[in-house]
Amino acid sequence: MHAPDRRQFMQSATLATASTLAPWMFNAVSAQESTGRELSVGVIGTGRGMAHANAALNAKGVTLNYVCDVDKNRLALAMKSVEGRGAKPQGITDLRRMMDDPKLDAVFIATCNHWHAPAAIMACTAGKHV
Repeated sequence: MHAPDRRQFMQSATLATASTLAPWMFNAVSAQESTGRELSVGVIGTGRGMAHANAALNAKGVTLNYVCDVDKNRLALAMKSVEGRGAKPQGITDLRRMMDDPKLDAVFIATCNHWHAPAAIMACTAGKHV
């Protein structure tokens, strides 16, 4: 058995944290109870982002409205996965389209590292929670 390199360690730690905390964060208080309406969310990036999508699908009062990935093949796989669970989000390849939706409340950014900041800046500028 070999010791993991830095990248492998960070990937494992991030996935473990997201899969452990995301359901708890959503279910601590139902989004609908705290806002009085369904919370609309989108996921940017369908690799690690699928943990966030699954947490959103399991949460009360949360609707997954967007799944976004620039890779059309990965997007198709992600859409098949979430649609198999009964969700009907829009599958898009350009994250700017979801930022234009005034009904979208929040986004999960699970892109490669160099896209985190631009996506977060676009989301904040559009008034979305990140």
